[in-house]
Amino acid sequence: MQIRHRCNLVSWFACPPSSVEHCAPALVSAAPCSPCLLLGPIGKTEHTAEELVNILKAKGHLSNPSAEAAMLVVPRDLFVPRDRHREAFRDQKVTVRMPDGSTLIMPNPSFVAMSLEKLDLQPGSSFLDVGCGSAYVTAVAACMIGPIGTVHGIECLSSRLENGRNNLRLLKERLPPEHVVKNLAVAGSVQAAMSNVHLSLTNVLIPECTDGMLYDALYCDNSLSEEDLPAFLSLLKPNGRMVVVIEEDVLLITRSSSDAHDYKRESLMKVSGDFGELEDPTPWEVQEAVQRIKQRELEKGLARAKVRTSAVCGAAAGQLQHQSQLWVQVS
Repeated sequence: MQIRHRCNLVSWFACPPSSVEHCAPALVSAAPCSPCLLLGPIGKTEHTAEELVNILKAKGHLSNPSAEAAMLVVPRDLFVPRDRHREAFRDQKVTVRMPDGSTLIMPNPSFVAMSLEKLDLQPGSSFLDVGCGSAYVTAVAACMIGPIGTVHGIECLSSRLENGRNNLRLLKERLPPEHVVKNLAVAGSVQAAMSNVHLSLTNVLIPECTDGMLYDALYCDNSLSEEDLPAFLSLLKPNGRMVVVIEEDVLLITRSSSDAHDYKRESLMKVSGDFGELEDPTPWEVQEAVQRIKQRELEKGLARAKVRTSAVCGAAAGQLQHQSQLWVQVS
């Protein structure tokens, strides 16, 4: 795939001033016009974020300006091993073997773009990435939501969690100055948005895995079963949305009310064999979660008791003062 007329953002990511180790070859033209793709095989030779975005738009998978800008700001190659650089910018999944023997699967960029568009992420909203893995989707969502929103990722394996945290650190080091991206349709300061991302080690199937936090949007590219659905719905706010994979169906599910059993579902597409599966929590993880919930409820009870005690003491003190004033008047 050939491309004419690189934009400043892509030139920056191709060879940023701070590092040339991780750069992709780029053809730069002095003519300041928008990128124009030449004819060629779609999805075979793209190797920059700009080319990948143009491929997704040509296929009809990307039409949201905010998602487009975020995918330009977050280069996918930073989230894969260095020898998989070109593979990262093709519209295909990337499977990475972790040092502990586990597998990390990054879904097709077209799947990510479609999912984030369906979730309709807005500046200031809250987002949960279940099984965040490499944290690529987490980072793209953070750009769309901005620094005043809430972006959380949870991962049940420590090796994948550390991989995601390291990737976010690399991304923050590589982000261009604000003046380069200020005209893109991203929400607020990109640097601040990345600093607002929080990744934690937990399992989504553990009760109150997010300590009672509810979200406007949830994303999970692991395959789950119908039996797992209540655990996911319990993490959504009323009218919250989530994109999940159940068996071979990619679904958009909207929680309709405060009742977690009240929801509607829309089938988006069919998939086969492209996604990992949820891992069941271990007994000690469940026990830890139960103990954490008990401790939190105990602390809430103590706080309520303290408030009631203060109110009673205040009333008693007021009554005593009133009686003292009456005694003074009588005497």
